[in-house]
Amino acid sequence: MRCLPVPSYGHAMFEALVAAGVFASDTAPNHILLNEYSNGQGIALHKDGPLYQNRVAIVSLGAPALIEFWDRPHLNDLNAPRCSGSNFPSHPSSATVRLEHRSLLVFEGDAYEKYWHGILRRHELPAEESGDRGKEDRRVSLTVRRVLNVCEADKEMLETAETVREEKRENARFLMSISDDR
Repeated sequence: MRCLPVPSYGHAMFEALVAAGVFASDTAPNHILLNEYSNGQGIALHKDGPLYQNRVAIVSLGAPALIEFWDRPHLNDLNAPRCSGSNFPSHPSSATVRLEHRSLLVFEGDAYEKYWHGILRRHELPAEESGDRGKEDRRVSLTVRRVLNVCEADKEMLETAETVREEKRENARFLMSISDDR
């Protein structure tokens, strides 16, 4: 992986997760992945793999979702249309965790190394689980972890004034999307 500047909110999140004891200071996170999903959009079953430290912290914003863990998904469960579609895998998950607005999920060890995880497509959670934000139109996920081997940034990579302005615009859009005024 190539080093790219982490936005200021990423550094603030890294520091907060170290201060809270989620990550040790000597293995502080150095990677943040920001994704936006439509309400009900699924995420195919997957394992995160050996590129990262075997601990991950996921901050969820917006619509709630259910992340599920499988110890041995069947091969036909791993094709993208079935996993991220409306069909369910052929056997029940080993564990299900509800991801609420502003929730933090941390997993490591066997949950990281042994189990597959994903979010099945659901347009609405069951009524008793939908809460106040059950009809939210999107979910934002910030996945924070530590990349184990990072190459030095390209020496020729120049940061232009336009690049800096665009990064500031992206940060502002993100911060607006998670503000309490929504």
